[in-house]
Amino acid sequence: MRPKIFKVFWLWALVILILPVNCKKGITTPEQMPVIWINTSVLSFAASQLGPNPLSQVLIIKNTGFETLTYTISEDSDFYGNSWINISPMNGASNIGQEVEHIVTIDKSSLTPREDPYTAKITVQSSNAYNSPQLVDVSLIVSDKSPASIEISPNTLNFKGNVGGPNPEVKSFQISNGGEETLQYTVSTDASWLDVTPAEGNLLTGKRTHTVEVTIGGLGKGIHNGIISITDPNASNNPQTIAVSLELSDIPPPEIEVSPATITFDALVGNTRPPSQKIQIRNIGDGTLNYEITWDTNWLDVAPISGKSRGPTKNHTVSVNIGGMNEGTYSGRLQVSDPTATNNPQTVRITLEVTTQPPAPPPPPTPPPSTANEIWIDCSPASGGSGTVVAIQIGITGNTTAIDAFGLSLTFDPSAFRFLSYARGGLTGSFSFLEAWDTGGGVVNAGGVGGAAIIPVRSTGTLIELNLQVIGAAGSYPITISNMTDDIQGMTPSPSSVTFIVN
Repeated sequence: MRPKIFKVFWLWALVILILPVNCKKGITTPEQMPVIWINTSVLSFAASQLGPNPLSQVLIIKNTGFETLTYTISEDSDFYGNSWINISPMNGASNIGQEVEHIVTIDKSSLTPREDPYTAKITVQSSNAYNSPQLVDVSLIVSDKSPASIEISPNTLNFKGNVGGPNPEVKSFQISNGGEETLQYTVSTDASWLDVTPAEGNLLTGKRTHTVEVTIGGLGKGIHNGIISITDPNASNNPQTIAVSLELSDIPPPEIEVSPATITFDALVGNTRPPSQKIQIRNIGDGTLNYEITWDTNWLDVAPISGKSRGPTKNHTVSVNIGGMNEGTYSGRLQVSDPTATNNPQTVRITLEVTTQPPAPPPPPTPPPSTANEIWIDCSPASGGSGTVVAIQIGITGNTTAIDAFGLSLTFDPSAFRFLSYARGGLTGSFSFLEAWDTGGGVVNAGGVGGAAIIPVRSTGTLIELNLQVIGAAGSYPITISNMTDDIQGMTPSPSSVTFIVN
């Protein structure tokens, strides 16, 4: 009996030794196994046959179960012996919650254009995962259209300014698509003082205008260089750049004075021209004022159209041609501009009265009535598209009391405009304090104190200029002044608002 018992004992010992470990420790359930998680189940690519390969995409694999997930990746994009999908790396391991990135790139060189997409599957397989395998669908459209091409104009922008002076005038450039595929681009800069709006775009045909602003605060004298980059990885000529230079002088900036601020012409239908009139321009600041004169109507003319001043007054002749004009009242504006001036630009309002009867002789001059207090608002230009900078001028006509201090509010639709900057007016050039600040919600408060510089009675001119930039959709938007305080309190708004057309 003893040999038989000995054999049974060794038989049971052998069974225990060859049993799987899981049988010894307990069976592993799905809740204890690795689980494959993938960030997407679909990858879509598109490219032109004549352009570059499409941009790579990232496949993220993570273990959302237990233990360590080890896996391999394969794909079935073989097309007549050529695989058009590349994955790197082709295998991986993930501890609990660990994300592993795999780069999926496309090589379309072996593929011909067609309407239907090329399709394939990526398989993620693991010998120890609960939900192995997992699949990712891949599609690739190959077009026979020419790839997008980035066209820019101009390819250089130059700004000038003065240390401590105002920011230079906003400039712009245009982007167009020279190809047949859609251009989807982003715009970036390599300089903190450079800002481009908008910062991206989508173009199949046509052009898109982008505005460029420079901020000179904190910059010193000299030439500062920057680069604007326009990028679309699918464009045939990606990227394209615009060279930007900003030249800053340490000479104190000039300041524009224009007189008069308004001109009126009276003419008869059928006549060619009423008598010309003069405007005087001079620099009341430092350095040299280098200015240009522009206007917004075809019946106006100015000679000469530019000038320089270190202080002395320069005369310019303003004339009108009424040929072909009907009876009525016509309005126009002259703008005197120097981007380096502290109060750039300044505007002269022009009114042309065309009648069929000679105008009555003017009455003898009489002192203005005590109620002849008027404050007005004007804008230039009167219409424009997104990015347009609108100069809002606020001025007075015939004040009955001297002005030593003033305050007011400018109200506008914040979805249509944003506040950019402010500049002194022709009457406040010597004020000891002048400021404007955005309070939010489409309200800008402005005010100033003259100190020793008091605006005398019966003065005519501008108090301040507020610059807005168009950011909204097409439509008509009112811009209004209100809440006049201090020495302009009680003045009659004439007008109290203007309407800007966004087109």
